Amino acid sequence: MNQQNEGFQTINNNNSFIREDSFTSTSTASSGNSSPKISTRKKWFYVIEYLVLGLLFVYGIRAGFFTLLNRNMFQSGATNTLCSQATPESVRAKLQRLGHLKIETDIVIKEPLKPFKDKDMKTLTEKHHICEYPSDFQFSKVIWFFTDGLPVKYSKKTFDHYREHMVLYPIDVPGPKYSHAIYTSYMTGQLPTNYQGKAIEGDSLVKSIQRSPDMGPLTYVGPEWSFLAIHGSKNYDTLFKRIHIREEPLDQPHDQAYRFFYKDDEAKKYYNDLLDTLKKEGGSLFAHSAIFDHINHGIFRSDPTNTNYLNYLSDRIAADLNTLKDWIDENPDYLLILSSDHGCDDVTNGYVLHGHSKNGNEGYVMLYNPKLKPYEQRLDIVDVCPTVAKYLKGVDIPADNIGVTRTFYGDDKEGLKYSTYILKENLVQLTDTTKRRGADLLRTLGSIYNLLAMEAEDASFSEKFNGVYEFSLELFKLATDFKQKLYQLLDKPVFWVIFYGAIALLLAVILLYRFYFHAIHLLSEKYFTKAIYLLLLLIPLYFGAYINVLFCWDTWKGVIRSGSPFFVSQGYLAIILFFALYQCALLFTEKKQDREAFSTIGWKLFIFLVIDMTFFMLYNLLRRQWKWGMDNMATIPFQYFTLIYFVCEFSGYNLFSNILGGLLFVVKKILRSPTTPSKGGNNNLFHFLCCVAMMIVLFLFEFTSVRETADQLEKAKYIHYYTIAGFHIYFLIFIIMLFVYSCFVILFNPKRLDRLVIPALLYAFALMRDTPHGRVVTLIQNIQYYYFMVPAFYLINNLCARVKRQDKGFNNSTNSPQFEEEETKLHYFDVLQLSIVMFFINHFMYGFHIGKEERLDVDAHPMAGAIGMKSHQQHPNFNAFQMGYEKWHMCLMFTLYFWSIVHKERGGPKVDKETKDADRYYITDIILSNYLLLLINAHVFLNLMLCFISMDHGFQETVVYLIVISVCGSLFSVFNMITRYSVYVIEWILGKLPTKSPLKRFIQSVFLSENANDQDVITKKSVQHIV
Repeated sequence: MNQQNEGFQTINNNNSFIREDSFTSTSTASSGNSSPKISTRKKWFYVIEYLVLGLLFVYGIRAGFFTLLNRNMFQSGATNTLCSQATPESVRAKLQRLGHLKIETDIVIKEPLKPFKDKDMKTLTEKHHICEYPSDFQFSKVIWFFTDGLPVKYSKKTFDHYREHMVLYPIDVPGPKYSHAIYTSYMTGQLPTNYQGKAIEGDSLVKSIQRSPDMGPLTYVGPEWSFLAIHGSKNYDTLFKRIHIREEPLDQPHDQAYRFFYKDDEAKKYYNDLLDTLKKEGGSLFAHSAIFDHINHGIFRSDPTNTNYLNYLSDRIAADLNTLKDWIDENPDYLLILSSDHGCDDVTNGYVLHGHSKNGNEGYVMLYNPKLKPYEQRLDIVDVCPTVAKYLKGVDIPADNIGVTRTFYGDDKEGLKYSTYILKENLVQLTDTTKRRGADLLRTLGSIYNLLAMEAEDASFSEKFNGVYEFSLELFKLATDFKQKLYQLLDKPVFWVIFYGAIALLLAVILLYRFYFHAIHLLSEKYFTKAIYLLLLLIPLYFGAYINVLFCWDTWKGVIRSGSPFFVSQGYLAIILFFALYQCALLFTEKKQDREAFSTIGWKLFIFLVIDMTFFMLYNLLRRQWKWGMDNMATIPFQYFTLIYFVCEFSGYNLFSNILGGLLFVVKKILRSPTTPSKGGNNNLFHFLCCVAMMIVLFLFEFTSVRETADQLEKAKYIHYYTIAGFHIYFLIFIIMLFVYSCFVILFNPKRLDRLVIPALLYAFALMRDTPHGRVVTLIQNIQYYYFMVPAFYLINNLCARVKRQDKGFNNSTNSPQFEEEETKLHYFDVLQLSIVMFFINHFMYGFHIGKEERLDVDAHPMAGAIGMKSHQQHPNFNAFQMGYEKWHMCLMFTLYFWSIVHKERGGPKVDKETKDADRYYITDIILSNYLLLLINAHVFLNLMLCFISMDHGFQETVVYLIVISVCGSLFSVFNMITRYSVYVIEWILGKLPTKSPLKRFIQSVFLSENANDQDVITKKSVQHIV
């Protein structure tokens, strides 16, 4: 390898484009220009700065995932007992009578609603028909089947079978579509944003059923995750009389939903016996199955064109569920509800988990009873809860609901009359929750009460309304206005425009102040103008990722875009914009020599970025969803060859260089030319062997694990590997090896944290087994970082530093009157240089958008969570981590590369340790400050958009931008803390070991050695090759 690198050096000796001193230290000036020693007090300042900024970035992550987008469930602490008239005593008596294992009334009933005075509430319920319903449409028993992932378009046969007396509500679910979040909305009437899967602490439909004196005991049958889990395990025995957990593991064939009811004679006997038991006790049944959802993901991720199996499975589900019609007809006191939460994955434009709620891909709620009148209406998801509640006898709308009831009692005069009654009841509840949330009531409390107390017989009624229909519309309009009001997170956009705008401007000025040598130069007339110009030029770069919003937002100007060509062109447009801004900035350079040098830097970076984008353009042309694509790309072993090559390359064993070097060695032997012995790299052997061992275990897992889409015979071959707590044995070994090796690197080799790149990449590779295209793109991205980003940054940094140092060399005396002026004048190139780095972060997002089946967003994939495990329902927290890691692992990879750029130990006789340390502190400080400015900008943009967009999540790209910046910034801060201050921990650990301990010698020789030359040689070779 060293012989080959020597050849590279010889080839480039006369190349004026690349010089050897470009890769040496950033300091080429005299020793008089060395940075001063960093004082202990200033080091402590940096410790506090890293810690505080790290906490800010962690808050940014939380804001992106859980505050701005998720909007946690509101919990007022109230329960609605308006119509049930339930009390703690009546609830306790009911639970005891039904035979519940736990009787905890505080879970089911708390403070009642009080939107109006007690006297007014009594008047409304007694004299104005609130809580009056048509008896034929009130049911005290319900059978509710939750079929996960079964959309309208795959349920046509079911609808046809029940059509005569079916009420169908297709459901519009905005934003990311997760089953547990959607079920939470079904039960609470709140936004479907419970992405964390937290237990429902506030009021819910199930709790309201338990408060009702007319409803019987509840039974649940199915897997624990996700419908049952959202009710909280501590509440199971209070909310349900009996719970039969029926998991759906991988060793079962995924060819039938509700197998625990229909798979064979034994299952059918259990099902019939259960129905008989429910009938005798007057109980209700909730059942859940996720088989169709699992197959949906498996089919689409392996072959988006294969829908035949989904048609077969949906027909079988229809055949099973259609048998319920005869049973309901024989027991008309039962209401049958068949529901689904979302649709199938969409692969027409990247990969969208569960697709969009349109064109038959919606979830639905279907009600059947021979007394019902056929009806169909599209519902907002928050309307499901109040709508279903008003079909159930004595069941109140949950207290924190924000939806509007759409219960259908008929379109005749009688049905319309009862519709006004339930709208009045709905408005009482909406008024209460609006007051508790501290939002504007839109009208005075008195005017709302007067509207609710109005009757058709009143003299004033005919003055305001032409009839009951117009009165019903007025009630509906007010309820809808309440709902729209409660959608919004912020209701004073003007305030947030001023507040966030002022903060962003103040932060920008502070950062510019810090980058200048003295504040007086920023405020002086000569440099103040230049600082303002610089700020105006940098703003588009700081907001570079907002180009993503502009070009990716499908609703922008009503233009619908789809397909990879658009995203590829978007990336090229961003490169051109950046290059134009960079060249404009050079106009502020006074010296022609400096301007030419920086212009060369810009051109080189432009070439790197074009090559980078071309990678993804070519890859997208090979994607199978394009008619000219490679249909068999997923089956070829390209991904494995690439992984092996990259592991060897990054571990210091360059395969191409070794092969070419070996050929060169043979040629030199034949020509009898002198050869140079190889040297260095011996300390890489341990790390190389560890990575190879992990890769071998990963391959063993690959070829012995079960796919959900496999048939039963195929599953039977490998299911015996899932033996330890539901984990695949090889996957568990791989995870343990990964964890141990990563801990050793963090503890004993903090100056080489870039060694974590390979373990992180191997773990991502394992989780992406069902997305072969995603694997290829992840590997290509690592290659582009390794061969393009890192060398490009080295090149830019060293050329910038050389220009600055040479210029400072003319004024190397700190007593020179020109010293401060020259230092101040050149600092704005530091800002520009770090803005280039920020562009790399934005560009990283573009790359992730373009080449992957799944775009980088807040969606995650259920298949990733089940990788290496026997069941989807086992270890849900670990599953959630794996789903997130599969989607967001590139943030970790990117930060490791970025960290290695700043913290890599590079040799050089002219550079002392203090100078390198001071430079590293300075660069790190600028990077974290830029991260902070980007973080504030993301907060500004998101909060302003949330003022107007309400539930529409078309701004996910900006949410992603916030999360990417926050994750990278927090990781960068943590890596800095580990690298700079873990030395004390290492010294303490080594001090506890005996002097001649083999472990101590092993740690010192393998982990604590600098061992930096191997990476630098490859980096140098990469730059020489490309340029």
